Amino acid sequence: MKAAPLALLVLVGCLAAMGSRLESSPLIYTVGFSVVAVVAVGLVYAACATDRHAVFSNRYLVFLGKYSYALYVFHPIIRVAAARAFGEPRLLFGSQIPWQLGFSAACLCASIAAALLSWHLIEKRFLALKDALFPTRVPTPAPPPPAAALPPRDAFGADPARRGRPII
Repeated sequence: MKAAPLALLVLVGCLAAMGSRLESSPLIYTVGFSVVAVVAVGLVYAACATDRHAVFSNRYLVFLGKYSYALYVFHPIIRVAAARAFGEPRLLFGSQIPWQLGFSAACLCASIAAALLSWHLIEKRFLALKDALFPTRVPTPAPPPPAAALPPRDAFGADPARRGRPII
């Protein structure tokens, strides 16, 4: 796992080096999507593993996971509205990167605020309603058969009455 931060640093460095040519690069449509798919499979496998890595128990990721559906719903709407309100990216310090970082951070904060409001005002109440209308029932296991109904077994679990006879 020590190689993960280095791999992330290399990936970010490659993306920064490609800059705005990223979308038009043939590498994205050949190697890029394959790398994204392999990374996604690795993350799903790591999340489903019984001995989870500490990354998946991080309280910030758990927080985002709790409100992820509302983030999924509201983020594109907020991003489009903010893009219309602020217009085209501007140059700051001779680059668009600082403006894009600030714009993305502002959109993320607004999306998290909308997700929190949505969850507490709407989703939480519907989840409680779901639990009230459709309570989960735990199936009760069938009782074991009475001991008299079971044939006697030897120490190895074999039926002594069948000893010496073929099983077929």
